[in-house]
Amino acid sequence: MTARKAHQAVDVSIPFTRWAREIGAVPGARTQEVSLRRADAEKAALLGISEDDLVVDVLRLRLLDDRPTMLERLTYIEPVGRVLFGVDLDQVSITEYLDEHGTGSADVDHEIDAVAADDTDSRLLEVPLGAPVLRLRRVARDAAGRTFEASDDRYLSDIVRFTVSASGRSRQGDAYVRPLRSA
Repeated sequence: MTARKAHQAVDVSIPFTRWAREIGAVPGARTQEVSLRRADAEKAALLGISEDDLVVDVLRLRLLDDRPTMLERLTYIEPVGRVLFGVDLDQVSITEYLDEHGTGSADVDHEIDAVAADDTDSRLLEVPLGAPVLRLRRVARDAAGRTFEASDDRYLSDIVRFTVSASGRSRQGDAYVRPLRSA
C-alpha cells in the first residue's frame, strides 16, 4: 500500500502508469466518462481551436496500489481523441496509446496550483468537499507544434508531491527570469 508521499517530477512528462511503476506502486484507472462534445470557450482557447469544434473529454480516476490518487480531466482535439473510443482506458496509458497511434508529445507545459475539491473531486477522490487538492494543468503539443491535449489533473497532496529541477535557462540557453507583474 502506498504509505509514503510519492515524488512526481513536473519538469519532465512521464505517463502516470510508467511513473507509478517506477516508484514501486501498482497503477490503476477507473474511467468515468469518455465523450465527444463541442468545445467551450476555455477549452477552445487552450487547444487553439474554434469554439464549437469537436473535442473528446475523458474523466478518469487514477489509483496507486488501489488507492484513489489523482483525477484526470483530459480534453483532446477530435482527430486525436477519437481513437480513445476503441480501447479500454482502464487498461492502457493514454499517453503511450496515443504515441503508438501517431500522436506523441514533443512539448508540454505544466502549471501547478492548489484548489478546493469540487463535487466530482470529493466523490471520486474520497475527500471532503472543499478539501485542498493539488492541481496540475497540462498543455501538450506534437512535433509539428499542434496543441492536441489540455488537462486538469487533481492530486491528493497526502499521497503525491511535485518536484522540479530547474537550470534557470530557457530552451535557447538564455537566463530565464521573468519580472513580477506590478499589482
